[in-house]
Amino acid sequence: MKILIFLICCNLGDADQTCSECIADISKRLSSLEDKVENMEIENVGLLEDVTNLKHENENLRNRIKNIETENEELINDVEDLEARVVKFIDAVF
Repeated sequence: MKILIFLICCNLGDADQTCSECIADISKRLSSLEDKVENMEIENVGLLEDVTNLKHENENLRNRIKNIETENEELINDVEDLEARVVKFIDAVF
């Protein structure tokens, strides 16, 4: 980007000397745009890190859900076993 600014300034330097204010204004604008682009790149890196962290958190939550589903299935099986044992016990007593 700095090379672009330099080249533009060199090309504009050949223009009429009365445009020196315009050249200075354009240089300031280009410099400002360059700063904005750099800031956006830094912000982009931060956002990419946030996305990566969210992906890891999402994967952890999915694993927790799978574990809870497995535990739930085990508990359902235990309840069904207990129900069957209670029915057998009642049948045996009566």
